Amino acid sequence: MGRVQGGDRAAYDALYHRWSPRLFPFLHRRTGSQRLAEEALQEAWLRVHRFRARFDPQRPFKPW
Repeated sequence: MGRVQGGDRAAYDALYHRWSPRLFPFLHRRTGSQRLAEEALQEAWLRVHRFRARFDPQRPFKPW
């Protein structure tokens, strides 16, 4: 996430590919809808990008 904060697009892509397969099933269970889960996943990653400067590198990414 530190590299993402620095604007590294490849790091963002790596983060996306690492965490999306874990996040999507959770969102699908919560929404009960494939479409809503896909929308929520997209929104989550937009927020990761938008608020990346707020991430504290001393803390783990998963709960953030």
